Amino acid sequence: FNKLDNVSDEDFRKVFGDCFISGFLEGGELNALVSMKILNKAKFEDVKAEGSVTLGFDAVDIKADGAFKQAKTNVDLSTETTIQVSWIGGGIIKPPEERWTIDSLTRAASRFPDNVAQSPQRTYALLTKYETLRSYQVLKPLKATELDYKSAALYTSDLLDTFTAYRALYSRLSAQISDVQRGQIKFNAEKRPELVTLSEATKERAVNYLEELTDAEKKALIGVFPATIDGLDDARGAVRDQMNLIVARVDSIAKDPAQLSDIKQQQEKFLPIFAFEALLPSMQSAFRNTKRQAPLTGEKMYPDGEEGKPHVTDTAPSKAYQICPVKMTLPSKSSSEEADKQEDESAGGLDQIKPLQLRTEEKISLEKYLSSRDEGIEDQLKLTPPLGSDAVNRAPGKLFSALEFVSPDFLLEYVLVTLKKGVVTGLTCEYANGMSWKRGINDPATPHQLILGDKERITSVIITVGSEADTTGLESILALKLVTNDGKSLHVEEKQSKRTGYGRRLIAGRPFYDIRSVTFGSPLERGYAIGFWGRSQETGNPLGIFRLGVVWCNTNAVDKKAAEDAKQNEAKDKDAAHERQVDDYDK
Repeated sequence: FNKLDNVSDEDFRKVFGDCFISGFLEGGELNALVSMKILNKAKFEDVKAEGSVTLGFDAVDIKADGAFKQAKTNVDLSTETTIQVSWIGGGIIKPPEERWTIDSLTRAASRFPDNVAQSPQRTYALLTKYETLRSYQVLKPLKATELDYKSAALYTSDLLDTFTAYRALYSRLSAQISDVQRGQIKFNAEKRPELVTLSEATKERAVNYLEELTDAEKKALIGVFPATIDGLDDARGAVRDQMNLIVARVDSIAKDPAQLSDIKQQQEKFLPIFAFEALLPSMQSAFRNTKRQAPLTGEKMYPDGEEGKPHVTDTAPSKAYQICPVKMTLPSKSSSEEADKQEDESAGGLDQIKPLQLRTEEKISLEKYLSSRDEGIEDQLKLTPPLGSDAVNRAPGKLFSALEFVSPDFLLEYVLVTLKKGVVTGLTCEYANGMSWKRGINDPATPHQLILGDKERITSVIITVGSEADTTGLESILALKLVTNDGKSLHVEEKQSKRTGYGRRLIAGRPFYDIRSVTFGSPLERGYAIGFWGRSQETGNPLGIFRLGVVWCNTNAVDKKAAEDAKQNEAKDKDAAHERQVDDYDK
């Protein structure tokens, strides 16, 4: 210890502190912050469970690799994930061109101990008290008293948590101001908290003795912030004041940690974060969602589980799944969202997945169809589950299905789609044999038509649904895209469409939220679409199509019928030739 003559006794602790660095710990340290923004708040616990499986935080028994991959996919599709990584030691822990993902982070963490063994760095300083030095005991100032920060460590850690919470609140208020200006959120009209009335004496005492006030009196001193943008801005200023009070408290403890032993001096000038938040105005989405959301079930589309669906009452395995398999279907983007591709990618890149299921009446209808047909019909005809109005107890209208009249050898000749006020209201299908059917409200003059050639088939269907911002919770068909094997397509979608947020659009002047698109491919090998099924209403109110699925056929059915026709024609030709031979012999 070397004493400095120009350092006074009063400034000794300020200059030297209470300890010195006597050495360093060498090694490495890897810190990773994985932030998952849940797109649907109702799925918080389920996403948390799936995330534990994916990251390996909990002692979860993963019996199969498929279960792990399924959990990872659920997390990817239900969250917006941000990864921040910092490390000391270990050198280069991943290839520079590789971006940070959960997989790359896991690989880097597994390699990190070996990398640190080859390239260690100083990680922590070893702090030693001056009192351990003999030279300090001889040369220290007589007035220098020992500062013991052990009792202050836990207390200052709590102060850091409170400061961090206020800083996060400041960022949240800034984001809310921006969202209010863009029309994304609005103030919630609710009863504001009642505060105590402060006397003039209390207000005067608060100038010099703010820490002596109770939390209720401090709240009354700050006041309730009005439900306006100016009120949010005033709240930000009050948050800064609270943060300054916390910083001042830390400085006070650094100078005199012994004050914490006095209970009276443990009183604070700042408010707890929960008490301050009670003064803020309540906010809600401008596109309020009144529908019930089904949480994650471990699968994006699950075969027999009916959990979380109020309109499903039976849970027993159904034969309907033989002809309408419910399995994984990935979402896709409609063309109206392509302009917003970059912004969507920042929110996860894919629209939120919802499990598709069959309603009870749909199961019964399919079971009746199977019981009235020969075995093996599901090898030639299959359906994909309808999309739309999943969270309401009962969609309007009646169930319709092309299965009522089509057979595996039917071929679509053209499809006509009617679009009114931004939603699909009607469908017309005509077949090569002259039969046709219509559902919903159709307009023969609609320009949305797809005419198919002799060998042209519809091999992919993209359906987009969304809920209008009203209290019904009904979903409408917002867009329909049909793609053929020749690369031709029909895309029916309202052109007057403007993005208003994640999963929200203003379509033909009508606000829609929870918009998602699902691509349906044929569940049959060499399959193609020959019709639709779902739910529509042609009379009353509302009108249109509210659930829509696809009926698929296998090309083998047409090939088989053609082969049978060829055999029958060959047999007829042989019979005719034989009859001619008999006639010639008689003559």
